[in-house]
Amino acid sequence: MQVSDKTYTNGGNLGIIKLIKKSPSLILDLGCGAGDNARLLKQSGHTVDGITISLDEIGLAAKYCRHTYNFNLESGLPSEVKENEYSYILCSHVLEHIAFPEKLLADIYTLAKKNKATILIALPNIMYYKTRTKLLFGKFEYTNDGIMDYTHLRWYTIKSAKHLFESYNFNIKSSTVNGLPPLYSLIRRIGLKAINFTNNFLYLLSPGLFGSELIFELECK
Repeated sequence: MQVSDKTYTNGGNLGIIKLIKKSPSLILDLGCGAGDNARLLKQSGHTVDGITISLDEIGLAAKYCRHTYNFNLESGLPSEVKENEYSYILCSHVLEHIAFPEKLLADIYTLAKKNKATILIALPNIMYYKTRTKLLFGKFEYTNDGIMDYTHLRWYTIKSAKHLFESYNFNIKSSTVNGLPPLYSLIRRIGLKAINFTNNFLYLLSPGLFGSELIFELECK
């Protein structure tokens, strides 16, 4: 099965959405999936255009998007969006599916530069402690979803992602991580405050080890 044959549904990426400060905004969601981000954004008064390679996702995302485009982002951005004035460009768990991201990143830069848009990118972290432990013991096994999703073509760390963005002349305004702490099933019995405290401590100690998701807020230089 290829990525174009999969349908990605989830609760939306709250780690990215909370970084959207301007409301209402016109937002471009790259790799929009079934429209889960668009659904949350629409509820907050935003207008969203979505792009996906999946024909099945087009029909689902259309309920929440102003326009949906069936397009392979490996080829960059479709011409239909290049004249629009977006305030935000979302790229949530997309770049790991792109074998050669040069054209896409160049198009994102051109569009964002013209509109002074903010770019929000989320990536899985190949150096997350669970994945790192498996690799240490020689286990490189694909899964149906998550960091080792079998449709992933690239893997990123905090350092390699920052290097990629800086090489395309993006300025990194902020970077954060998300993830579940070790012994999560035990800690959650204590309560949400314990989870937050543990996460904050571990992220400060080693974000590249304890964050399963990398989130970057970019702007054009």
